[in-house]
Amino acid sequence: MKFKIFSFLFFFFSIIFLQADFDELSFTSNLIIDSTYQPVINFKINLFLKELIFEKDSSGYIAKTSLRFTFLKEKDLPIHTLTFDTIFNFTTIPQDLETMNVSFNLTNLKIPAETKKIFFDIYDILNGRSKKFTIDIKIPSVPQNGNFLSSLKLINDKDNFFSSTDTVQFETIMSLKNEKRGHFNIILMDPKNRVVYKQKTNLTKQTDTLFFVKDLYGGKYLLRVEYIEDNKIINFLTTEVLIKFSFLKSEIEYQDMINALSYIAKWDELDKLKNVSKENREKEWNNFWLKQLSNPSITMGIGYNEFFERYNYANKNFSGFKKGYKTDFGRIYIIYGQPDEIEKHPFDKDSKPYEIWYYYGKNLNFVFIDINGYGEYVLQNYLEQMR
Repeated sequence: MKFKIFSFLFFFFSIIFLQADFDELSFTSNLIIDSTYQPVINFKINLFLKELIFEKDSSGYIAKTSLRFTFLKEKDLPIHTLTFDTIFNFTTIPQDLETMNVSFNLTNLKIPAETKKIFFDIYDILNGRSKKFTIDIKIPSVPQNGNFLSSLKLINDKDNFFSSTDTVQFETIMSLKNEKRGHFNIILMDPKNRVVYKQKTNLTKQTDTLFFVKDLYGGKYLLRVEYIEDNKIINFLTTEVLIKFSFLKSEIEYQDMINALSYIAKWDELDKLKNVSKENREKEWNNFWLKQLSNPSITMGIGYNEFFERYNYANKNFSGFKKGYKTDFGRIYIIYGQPDEIEKHPFDKDSKPYEIWYYYGKNLNFVFIDINGYGEYVLQNYLEQMR
């Protein structure tokens, strides 16, 4: 096999799965600061060859890809674009094409100072299929004098992943220009930029291994490490941490999760989870939610963290004669989340107990009535609201 590999470096580490068009393509990046005090970037793209179209020519079978990166400043105005074309060439189609993957390593790319975003276009030249996406960039300050954090990288991830109970280890490298020693703030944020973990740790040496242990829902998290001196943030680096989605071993629990997921998931995607064998259940569960990262419409835009939190909330707060997720309260909560306002009428003289849930941003309201007086509220106007 002959193919070209390019090397280069990036500041903001992110992992993006492109199942919408390239089912199993992953993208990673991380920020470092080079010896000239310039923020630079690393990109790594993992591609399964089964995702590409091959055509036969006189030398065998050939596939072609094009990677385009455009730096954008304010108002999404382009600064400049870099393009990398790659050719894959086989004398015969390999038998392990289904599982074979290759990596593109692009290194030492300087980030223009005015960069606010980077636009990516991954393109299969032979069939025209492509994936386009944009990531935001925050260029860290780089002091010309004094100490600063120059490198941050994960060191114990497995194929870019951690499991939900792993200890996450990462290496920091400092540029030490004076004897003063500050400390690190280690911050982990979920996809909604909510802080789920924060820790302060002292700086001990130029190169150090840090870690944290945290049970996490599956999904993407942003790890931010800040270097602090005299109560001021000198600079910071960030990297994304991708957690595998927890495997549900209990048959009953798995079926409950699938039933709850049916409220929001597309039926063709859900069928794969319903019909999968126990041996492949974990793989399909992870594949479903990894696909959702780049194709949110398969769950009405509800990510795994949000789904799991809503599912747990419904079971904790609405369970009675049946599990909370099976109630009408639970169903609406899983689909729409926390209402903007809940109007309760438990003791009105001329009516049975009822509640109205208002979702002002969606222009929806739902009326629930305790018809039998046993505390089970039944939704009355769902179809009317959906018109």
